[in-house]
Amino acid sequence: MANEEQVTPLGSYRFLRSEVGFVLQTKVENDWKTLYTFDLQSQYLIDFEIGNYYTSTNPNSSFLRRLVVTRLSKDARYALHNNSFSIYRNNDKPEKRILTSVNEIKEVMMSYYKLDVSKLSGLDDKLEYILQLE
Repeated sequence: MANEEQVTPLGSYRFLRSEVGFVLQTKVENDWKTLYTFDLQSQYLIDFEIGNYYTSTNPNSSFLRRLVVTRLSKDARYALHNNSFSIYRNNDKPEKRILTSVNEIKEVMMSYYKLDVSKLSGLDDKLEYILQLE
């Protein structure tokens, strides 16, 4: 329901009504942070095609220039952004660490995300590039 806090094993959330529709927020260290806003206007597959095409092909798209991997399990939420890795568990303080090597990033991807990245050609070069950005 709108305007009511909803507590889950991995955090608290709420929907708020706004001038344009709704806002989804999550509680982070006793502060509410907005995740996204939306309305109830109908959307169709065609509405998403150009945006998906742009974000997956345009060289200026941030989705082609950074690494973002997330995973939700029953016990935790894992977030990898470039070389910053975080684990969020049951409203505890997040565990955060900076990954400093290509092998460290690949190990996180394999162990926490269950991704077999061992045979991806060119991955090491891409990860090395990401490490240079930070």
